[in-house]
Amino acid sequence: MYRYVLRFSMDPGFNEDEKLEGLIDFCSKACIDEVMFFINAEALNRGHLTYEETAEWIEMIKRAKRELDKLG
Repeated sequence: MYRYVLRFSMDPGFNEDEKLEGLIDFCSKACIDEVMFFINAEALNRGHLTYEETAEWIEMIKRAKRELDKLG
């Protein structure tokens, strides 16, 4: 009926492991169906990103996806 989509942003290289651990824990407890990641969002915004900087975010999100996939 409804899908719970969490909007989430984290900065690569800045407490990334702790944030990912907290995200996994929250998603499992709150029955989150999907996570929508934001790149370079709001307070984390660094201005226009280079290709290399964007690649850091994508790799971090891929890592998070592998962990979130384990939850279904």
